[in-house]
Amino acid sequence: MRKNTNRYLNIKGTVLGNEQLGIYMEKIGANHDLRINSDRTTYPLPRLKDNFKFIEKTYNLLNEHIRIGIDIIPAGEWLLDNFYVIEETVKTVIKELTPVKYRKFPGLEGGTYAGYARVYVLAAEIAAYTDNRINEDILKLAISAYQRRKTLNMEEIWSLWIFLDIAVIENIRDICERMYNSQMQKYKVESIVERLVESKKPKDWKYGDVGAAWYAARVA
Repeated sequence: MRKNTNRYLNIKGTVLGNEQLGIYMEKIGANHDLRINSDRTTYPLPRLKDNFKFIEKTYNLLNEHIRIGIDIIPAGEWLLDNFYVIEETVKTVIKELTPVKYRKFPGLEGGTYAGYARVYVLAAEIAAYTDNRINEDILKLAISAYQRRKTLNMEEIWSLWIFLDIAVIENIRDICERMYNSQMQKYKVESIVERLVESKKPKDWKYGDVGAAWYAARVA
């Protein structure tokens, strides 16, 4: 059985203003050296599928918490409302981005992202430095700035939306990890308090009981 050696891309960044973003994208273009094809180990769909599984796990947890009366955080409301959009997006990307198609994109030569499709890295950079707030004006600005240094081919430009979807879903997975942990802490607190309430009459409550419950939830 062959060991899974796939790499995945998860670029982090702070939000840049339009002028700063343009400067940054032009700098990226100046630093990119290219190879003819992308490396098969950087094919993003295995990671995309794993991301969706975790997003779905978080979605199911939120629904379960609503069912049993545990409050969910505001970001959870967004996930519940938009899960079907994420699901359809993932299905579309899986259909559109075959391994053969991915390998045909120009790859990066050398550096941290060696072997990745150039358009994949470009999309991840745009998503990271705009906090996923991507619109037509931002895309025009970013691509124009990049192309002052390097030229994208037409297939890369037409396929950019696929990689933007992949990058955004990667970021949603990051948010879901924090959301999942937060909800589990809420569940632990409520479970501990519920057990204490069931085991003591109101007159028997002491400050130490509440402190113990809070501490147990924090360190669990």
